[in-house]
Amino acid sequence: MSTSIKFICNCKSVTKKEIINAIRKNNAQTLNDVRVITYATSGCGRCKSEVQGIIDTEIARSKNKGVQYRINFTE
Repeated sequence: MSTSIKFICNCKSVTKKEIINAIRKNNAQTLNDVRVITYATSGCGRCKSEVQGIIDTEIARSKNKGVQYRINFTE
């Protein structure tokens, strides 16, 4: 049985699970936060829209659960 891993960021070999963990466990809220934690989007950049979609989905999901995030007014 072959198990294949789907990378969201092929350049840096970052999976969706790693991105979600950066959001849930490390409070990443922006593309830059995820980039610093996982290095996703720091290669060619083709994965930016997919990573941003994961961020948006996770933040929306957590808001529905009543979780609050910090607001960064500098971006």
